Amino acid sequence: MRIITWNTEWRKTSSSDAGVIRARLEELAPDIVCLTETHADFLADWPGYTVCGTDNWGGPTFGTRREVLLWSKRPWHDLDQLGSSDLPAGRFVQAVTDTPLGRTTVVGIVIPYHMSNVRTGLRNRSLWELHRLYLDALPKVTASLESASIVLGDFNQRIPSKWVPHTLREKRRIAFSDLDIVTRGKLPPLDEAAIDHIAIGSAFIAEEVRAISNLHLNKKISDHFGVSTKLALNSLRSSDPAPAVAVPN
Repeated sequence: MRIITWNTEWRKTSSSDAGVIRARLEELAPDIVCLTETHADFLADWPGYTVCGTDNWGGPTFGTRREVLLWSKRPWHDLDQLGSSDLPAGRFVQAVTDTPLGRTTVVGIVIPYHMSNVRTGLRNRSLWELHRLYLDALPKVTASLESASIVLGDFNQRIPSKWVPHTLREKRRIAFSDLDIVTRGKLPPLDEAAIDHIAIGSAFIAEEVRAISNLHLNKKISDHFGVSTKLALNSLRSSDPAPAVAVPN
């Protein structure tokens, strides 16, 4: 099955940039899409089913703006928009859907960036504070996931990265210790490292991982490029954690 995540940088649903993003998604014929910094109706014209995080992520209600959205060809059930009461609000959505590889739990997340609510928004946080709070709470979610699970969205960390404080790289490693972040490193064909990521449980293996360009007619359609992976069932599937991968933090 084909999985994609992309931060659309709040592009309005009716904008030309949004149209290009949707066209590039359609070209890859995804089974599951996670959009971040998006609008609830961004994929409203697609056949399929959409669930979103709540709208209370940064202050007053922002209309159709949602930090995280999940789309699937098949209906969603077991919707969870909280994850943990310790998670910063509005940046989480979890649900279950049927896929070509069987019933799969999908978790869409937005780990706040280092300046979240520092100089903009509520202006009530210090540098990296919300990022740290999110990573402190996330293991309560990931530790309970079954092997047929996918966690994806905006992680706001390149992997590897020397710029992110070591303590936060370690918290990210702990949060995803039972998952394989298949989008780490520089991704073809752009040869760039992503901050949007896809992490998979041990039921799956990634047969292909690639970046999706965020350039069109020499301008950016979003400040993030998209990432995509094609998954297959792991022939060694078990309930054991995914094997450790020797990638620097």
